[in-house]
Amino acid sequence: MRRVRQKGTYLMALFGFHILVSLISIAVYKQVRARFSFAGYFVYNGLFYYAPPPIEELREISGKKFPKQRRRRNSDDGIFNVPKDADFPLLRYELTEETLKLLPYFTTLCWIVDFSVFSFIVYTISEIFVFFFPENKDFNISLWWLVVLGVFILQALVQINVSKITSPELHAERNLIFCFSAMSFLFCTIFAMTCDKYMDIKFTEGYKNLTRWVNEYLETQQSNYEFLDLQEKSPLLMYISLATFFAFVSAMLLFPNFRYVVSYLKAVAVGTPSVKTGLHTVFILPIIILALFSNPVKEHVLSNARFSWLSESQFDFCRILLVILWALLRISTAKIQLQAYLDLSLEKLQILRRETGYIKSNELQRMIYQYASYFCAAALQYFLPVLLTLVIALLLKSVGNIGIFETPEASSVLRTNVTEPTVHAFLSLEAQKPMWTFFLVMVLTINVSLYVHARCISNLPAEENSTVFLVGTYTLKEEGQIYLLEADDNWTHIGGKPFLFHDGEVLHLSGHPKMANIFSTCSLLWAGGKLKPIAGIWQLNDEKSSISCLSSFDVSEKTAKILEFHWHSSGDQAVVLYDHSISICDVSDSHNMKNAATKKLDVRRLNNITWNPHGSGTNLCLAADSNILELDSRTLSSSFTITNAHAHNVLYLDYNPLVPYRLASAGEDGRVCLWDTRKTTAPFYVFHDHSHWVWNVKHNPIHDQLMLSCSSDGRVFLSHLITNKDPDIENPIKSVEKELVVECDDSVYSFAWAANDPFIFAALSYDGRVTIAKIKRDLKYKILNL
Repeated sequence: MRRVRQKGTYLMALFGFHILVSLISIAVYKQVRARFSFAGYFVYNGLFYYAPPPIEELREISGKKFPKQRRRRNSDDGIFNVPKDADFPLLRYELTEETLKLLPYFTTLCWIVDFSVFSFIVYTISEIFVFFFPENKDFNISLWWLVVLGVFILQALVQINVSKITSPELHAERNLIFCFSAMSFLFCTIFAMTCDKYMDIKFTEGYKNLTRWVNEYLETQQSNYEFLDLQEKSPLLMYISLATFFAFVSAMLLFPNFRYVVSYLKAVAVGTPSVKTGLHTVFILPIIILALFSNPVKEHVLSNARFSWLSESQFDFCRILLVILWALLRISTAKIQLQAYLDLSLEKLQILRRETGYIKSNELQRMIYQYASYFCAAALQYFLPVLLTLVIALLLKSVGNIGIFETPEASSVLRTNVTEPTVHAFLSLEAQKPMWTFFLVMVLTINVSLYVHARCISNLPAEENSTVFLVGTYTLKEEGQIYLLEADDNWTHIGGKPFLFHDGEVLHLSGHPKMANIFSTCSLLWAGGKLKPIAGIWQLNDEKSSISCLSSFDVSEKTAKILEFHWHSSGDQAVVLYDHSISICDVSDSHNMKNAATKKLDVRRLNNITWNPHGSGTNLCLAADSNILELDSRTLSSSFTITNAHAHNVLYLDYNPLVPYRLASAGEDGRVCLWDTRKTTAPFYVFHDHSHWVWNVKHNPIHDQLMLSCSSDGRVFLSHLITNKDPDIENPIKSVEKELVVECDDSVYSFAWAANDPFIFAALSYDGRVTIAKIKRDLKYKILNL
């Protein structure tokens, strides 16, 4: 026993504690890797994926939907059509190592997880030793484990992104990566040059210390000191180098952050209250940590008498501790979010079932299998940003000598007072701490994910002097917002002013027809464990810097969701649309909204309502299920009804503003129909431009031959109708010129014509992207006969 202890003492004297721990860990790591992987414990154990029914069952389903004479022709080929609305269950299987071995990136996933576990174990053991033996001056080799782990993380990120860049099918993703890296380079350059003004980094001080030690070292080596003098050099090269590196990192983390946001939203939608609390905490912690790195917050905390016990080093330690806590919480919620990612195949199928037509059997299988087949890459994209941030935070703690009990003058990892200019001087505390702090702040900034849904946009009809639009956010998870977008006269800048909206998610916006500073909202507020529908009238102040609520519609708890609020052209009346009823309101006094009449309709759901601008101006047209009907607002009696106007639900209605009896309708069947309300047996013209639900259609308020339509397919079409103005002609459409004017990655639910210029419009996609565009000049001149 004595001999063994003596031998251990010799090994300690020969190698040192840190090296000895690393050698033992490498030996154990090789043995563990051959028999076991931590990836199962942290990543995939207990998760399930979905698969379509066997091909024979799909073939049987498809055969039942075809006439007998067509079944053989449809089933003989290996690929056959399956009805999109076919009702079949998905098969649910547990993820296992045998299944994942067949998928790409599985080896990389296991390697990263296992090496991370051992790296953090080695680091923890070394830190415990340093804590109890601070006089030990051996180099902490566990830092090299972290550096190597960081290199492996970057390698895995590059490996995943190279597949996107080199794939000919993913040219949009490739272009997005390049564009984002260019924008990140600009941001990182500006941030590196100005970070000391706002953030507790001391980057300039660190650069000066580094160059001073380099100069002194070069002097001792008898180098050409005048040529290599860095003391008077500008740090511009350092700024550009760091900006280039972090632009690269930002591009690599772009899609991982996108995927994290999507899985976060899905997990929150189905999670229990405790799970939601944990997910929200993980989501907002990076923002809190970044705030703690700002100079104002640090000065406020350290100068506050209540925190007089807190030293600067301890404050630094609290920030590092929060980063570690965030990383642990995100790792602990990994399976919840990864399961939400796998459940996307189920959601995709539910969306498909609401469509009409057929889908190829191989496309259906690929649509369902795609999430499971990409699982390893998705798991890597979830873990890699967390691990990279954690590695940098731990490196900062060690090289910056940050501890809750230590003082900045003592360091057991790096030398802080280097009296002789040697290579070790480059690792001094004064040079390294600012650099790693900068790295940590940059990576945290990249990992801050912001994602806002929006689906309603409106103009201000009375605003004649500027191009102004209102946009409302669509989310129950956080504080709602209303954005005022305004383009300058030269169209060189589009400014956006956000206003906090405390009444929940915004379902509908509408500007007052007479007053440019008044608008209405329909919203849904989560309060007291219930969803509360609210209709309100709001006012912009004179400087357009704030909004205030003038009045709210008194909604009973039994009333269904408020869908829309439409002003009458006089501005004295408005109609409020519910799921199954409508209310006519007296709004002559904007401060006091009064309910004048209500009518309940025997329909499954009302989808849209609009005023008829012709005749007496008192008629209302409603989209009820797949039907269209018109009511007189004075008596609430029916004027006409178009039964089964669309194959599925009618989603939007719009009267021609200049020609009476002309009505446009949009529906879930992907069609836009033009009607003569005196001859309702069939539309006189039908558009088939869109491949999915058409959510909105509007005539131009001045030039009615221009018409826009938008759809869930992410596209906006501009139709130029060559028409005859005579309302008595049976088919007034002579010809139609169509143009795809907007194409988005997400669904486009709404758009609006500008009030001050009939040749400007704005389209809004669900991901919050607003496109403000002008009609092409040649079409404009053609309409104006110039």
